[in-house]
Amino acid sequence: MKIEKLAPGMTVYDCHKYKTNGGTNWGTWSIKIISVDVENGEVVAEWNNNKAQIFTEFHWKKWTLEKPLLISHGFMRNRKATAAEKKAHKEKQEKQN
Repeated sequence: MKIEKLAPGMTVYDCHKYKTNGGTNWGTWSIKIISVDVENGEVVAEWNNNKAQIFTEFHWKKWTLEKPLLISHGFMRNRKATAAEKKAHKEKQEKQN
């Protein structure tokens, strides 16, 4: 993600692994952009509907514009979708519309 693509009011997504009692899992969280300071490389945003805070390049460079597709494989177990699964999901969505 480049900071120039971020604008106040838009929603982006954070997707990363986290630990559970059952092992490692993938999760997706929404981020609402409040303001962008390109000169200082800082973004004020609400991560997962929490209080707004300042994020630096370390954080915002990992965000994505589209919500990542996660595939469930068992109770409380997710993984990122493969390219083939993403394509099949997109085709299914287009048929429904």
